[in-house]
Amino acid sequence: MKRLLSIILVLVIFLAFFASCDSPEEGETECAHEWARTSNLNDSTARDRCARCGEERLYTDPDRIGQSEGEMTTISPERLTETETIREAIPDLNMATLISLVEIYGSRLSWDQLSPYYYTDESTETIFRLRYQIDADFYLLVGGSSMDTSPYFIKLFYESDSDMFIDVRYSGIENFLERIASAKPRETVVLEIAAENLMESIEADTVLPISDMREGNIAATNFALELLRAVNDGERSTFISPVSVLYALAMTANGAKGETRAEIEAALGMSVEELNAYLYSYMAGIEQGEKYKLNIANSIWFTSHDRFTVEQDFLQKNADYYGADIYRTAFDEQTLKDINNWVEYHTDGLIKNALDKIPPEAVAYIINALLFEAEWADTYNEYSVYDGKFTLENGTEIDMELMYSEESRYLEDENATGFIKYYCGGYAFAAILPKEGLSVADYIAALDGESLNSLLSVKRYEVVYATMPKFKTEFSVELSQSLKALGIEELFSASGADLSALGRSDAGNIYISRVIHKTYIEVAEQGTKAGAVTIMEAKDECEPMDPKIVRLDRPFLYMIIDTKNNIPIFIGTMMGQ
Repeated sequence: MKRLLSIILVLVIFLAFFASCDSPEEGETECAHEWARTSNLNDSTARDRCARCGEERLYTDPDRIGQSEGEMTTISPERLTETETIREAIPDLNMATLISLVEIYGSRLSWDQLSPYYYTDESTETIFRLRYQIDADFYLLVGGSSMDTSPYFIKLFYESDSDMFIDVRYSGIENFLERIASAKPRETVVLEIAAENLMESIEADTVLPISDMREGNIAATNFALELLRAVNDGERSTFISPVSVLYALAMTANGAKGETRAEIEAALGMSVEELNAYLYSYMAGIEQGEKYKLNIANSIWFTSHDRFTVEQDFLQKNADYYGADIYRTAFDEQTLKDINNWVEYHTDGLIKNALDKIPPEAVAYIINALLFEAEWADTYNEYSVYDGKFTLENGTEIDMELMYSEESRYLEDENATGFIKYYCGGYAFAAILPKEGLSVADYIAALDGESLNSLLSVKRYEVVYATMPKFKTEFSVELSQSLKALGIEELFSASGADLSALGRSDAGNIYISRVIHKTYIEVAEQGTKAGAVTIMEAKDECEPMDPKIVRLDRPFLYMIIDTKNNIPIFIGTMMGQ
């Protein structure tokens, strides 16, 4: 009996030993978790740890953050918002990626500015883009679909350079960090003007915007084409902002009389009164958003030298219709710095050193600055960008990065095909490719404002397999000869110009000596940045069905348009240089 009891005791101990070996695994799978909050990562995400087994979890319920007790809240379908749907569609993989980034960057990151957003396309599928603003330098972009809970991409971007990003699911970040460490830090432009701003003493009168913009839109588009034809030499890439030139010319026209005024009106296709109303209404109707902006700024600078007297009605009109900053200042080196700082500030640093010098004979500067910046509604991913060939008009092939996408707005007339690619907000990139054998210059020569506005307005929805280059362009031109070609001649005549409604000078007649126009554009995977400035320099007379395929791999015409009025804010030719 004693022997039997000994055998049973040994078996019990043996079984207990193996049970104890298995218990941790069983305990983990069957643990009745007692979750305790260890840290709040942001307003919708926290990290919990089980008090029993030590297991950790990432918690993404916005109703639960900040509470120390209780189980995960269940969101019923009735109160499931689009934003919550998006948050639920993002698996823990994304949050874990964010946590790892926090651990890598340490104190550099803050979670104060999480901003998920979404949009719905023309199908029933909801496409989402979550933009996690990590800090001033970094953001994480997550893209996906309500039809598939796995994200399409999770990309970390460096704000100061849109070319610097990685997909953090597939790529290590060591090289990325090295690139960031050697990158030039983002510059912040501060507006510092020493000159006296007379707008503080001028009260703008109330102006009502017009409701019908159609005739003005056609006139503005026609002017854009006429100016492009006058500037374009058919060889180098051209990029101008007809809207910027319009504003500068229109402000100047309020100081013109007689034949000088009549020539400006004829070239622009509107009377000065119509120009004022149209451009005021255009500026009043501009759409702005977190992911898109079009900023238009105007200023007038005139000398404080006692030989020159400015007309108050000229200043009042430009305050009423153009919201112009008005400065009276000694035209010295400080004023040169002030003007260049004003331009750089209002173009977000894209246009630097716009004005090279202030001649002794200068009495006034009428300036427009324009800034456009927007993300694509459907951004390019890293797999849609590849090295390709761009064919110049002379047949030479050059290497260029190309971006592939599928678009839905197709453009076609008898001599060209093209497409429209949308930005966030009411803006779009319109590209027009002349047919083989037809040069860009010859195609532009046959266009007029009405036909181009009509082409851009027709909503023809077809699948378009679109290819376009990734490029940057800086362009600078003095426009006086181009404007003379459009019929504006008296404005530039030292003896014939009539700008008596602008002011008068004891030294002689006032005329426009030069029109400086500078632009910049960068087209990349995430969107487009573009800036422009137009400076009118006034002197006195003391000195003289299947899917469509559009491959922009050869010279083409392109525009940035606002989709409400379909007028070119910018227009240019891409010749490959």
